[in-house]
Amino acid sequence: MNVDIAYRLSKLRRERGLSQEGLAEKLGVSRQAVSKWERAESSPDTDNLIALADIYGMTLDGLLKGDPECADEEDSGATASGDESTPEDGAAPEDGATDGGGADSGDGTDAFFGHDADDGGDHVHMSLRDGIHVRDHDGSEVHVGWDGIHVDAPAKGDKVDIDSSGVHVNDHDGHDVHTNDDGSVEVDGRRYANWREAKAALHEPRHRSWMSRFPYGAIAFVGFICMGVFAGMWKEGLIVLFSAGVWGCAAEVVDAFSGGRSARKRRASVTALIGGAFVFAFVVVGLLFGAWHPGWVLILIGIAACGIVKACWAVGKGDDDGSEGDPSEEDGD
Repeated sequence: MNVDIAYRLSKLRRERGLSQEGLAEKLGVSRQAVSKWERAESSPDTDNLIALADIYGMTLDGLLKGDPECADEEDSGATASGDESTPEDGAAPEDGATDGGGADSGDGTDAFFGHDADDGGDHVHMSLRDGIHVRDHDGSEVHVGWDGIHVDAPAKGDKVDIDSSGVHVNDHDGHDVHTNDDGSVEVDGRRYANWREAKAALHEPRHRSWMSRFPYGAIAFVGFICMGVFAGMWKEGLIVLFSAGVWGCAAEVVDAFSGGRSARKRRASVTALIGGAFVFAFVVVGLLFGAWHPGWVLILIGIAACGIVKACWAVGKGDDDGSEGDPSEEDGD
């Protein structure tokens, strides 16, 4: 969605004294959907746009492009005021005939509607009406205005919104943090009563499955020594030793899925397991059959398989908290 439209939706909601939750209830959507509209992450569909225009008492065109009727009223009012205060036949205007004086009115208009500055790919807009809006050459934007502070760095994947509805942070790892009016905190879709509870929960020891706790690495090392010393099977022992790496990757996959980690981390663990398995297969083929030269094809296959997994398993911002469930289900806790 266009940033200007997102800003207009946020401004109209606040002017009507509505919270994101209150507007969402009127529209029959989630608060997260309203928040994404106002952060220009998604756009309301046609039905919701019509409903928004009805709630705000304006036309759909006025909602999307600014209300032209208000501008016409202001222009006509200014014209009428100018007609009343204009002396006949070019006579000089009387002192105080215009609102605040002609020079002051002109300066005030500039200050209200703003000043713009461009420097290459950077743009700065400042006004009493809109606040300060800075757009960097890499697409990063900072807006400080009456509706709060908004920072968007799409190149890095970070986004911060601080306004009357609370603090909302999305970082490049896909984590989502939002504070609510009742003092509660939502982290990756999970609701906590306050910051202290959230901090305590986030600093709990990471979930570890039985595979992670099982001392397979130590057993593999002992097996390698015993097979080499007592049976002279050093090559076979190396295979046992290298299998510890595959075991570790498999344990990480189990931890990622059973521990409710983000989609990004689950994908990374699966990719690591696939890559590790092909490397292990390369080592086995080389040690047992001496086929190091054709065996390197397994490395290429592993790289291709990892690329296919990353391409097919797309991870977006909205996917990273999918394993945590709907936060509304925990409202009653």
